[in-house]
Amino acid sequence: MAESGQEPPSPGSIARLAQSWRLALASENRAKRTIEGYLETLKLFDRWCVANGHTTQIDDIDAGQIRTYLAEQLATRAASTAQTRYKGLRVFFSWLVEEGELD
Repeated sequence: MAESGQEPPSPGSIARLAQSWRLALASENRAKRTIEGYLETLKLFDRWCVANGHTTQIDDIDAGQIRTYLAEQLATRAASTAQTRYKGLRVFFSWLVEEGELD
């Protein structure tokens, strides 16, 4: 998620953990389009957090922040798009719990 010319993402950030998640998804033999879709969802959430003054540190993200993002998605996008974003975030945060990154 770090663009070229930018500092590398900090440990514990969405962008840093996305790199590990990509490897985990690939090792599970997930379809390339599935991986791309999940990572696109994560990139959009990361950008939204930054643009709206929210943390991108996984330990500091709470349910309210995610709900606010999803509510905005529902208000500005098709319901199917919001559902896709919800699913991607759900899979990501479930993976974080499995990996011990979150309780």
